[in-house]
Amino acid sequence: SRVGRGSRVGRGSRVGRGSRVGLGSFVGRGSLVGRGSLVGRGSRVGLGSLVGRGSRVGRGSRVGRGSLVGRGSLVGRGSRVGRGSFVGRGSLVGLGSFVGRGSRVGRGSLFG
Repeated sequence: SRVGRGSRVGRGSRVGRGSRVGLGSFVGRGSLVGRGSLVGRGSRVGLGSLVGRGSRVGRGSRVGRGSLVGRGSLVGRGSRVGRGSFVGRGSLVGLGSFVGRGSRVGRGSLFG
């Protein structure tokens, strides 16, 4: 794993093998960034969230507290995944999109 300069990984969080957390990013307490995943520069992963194995959270994106980004998914640059939301396995959240609080994006879906 690699954690970029100026990034913070909260207590009790895990960054899986082969994963990267970009410069100036934040991974909240108790969160998991799965193996082989990327949290782009300047992004935030909220407390108690999960970024599944092989997923990508684009530069400047936000994943809200208690949210789940399924395995192999992509959250496009500048997007927001609201608190308590679910992005299914293999899904794509388009650039600059907003997934509302508590929303569900089905497996393999294209959102935005």
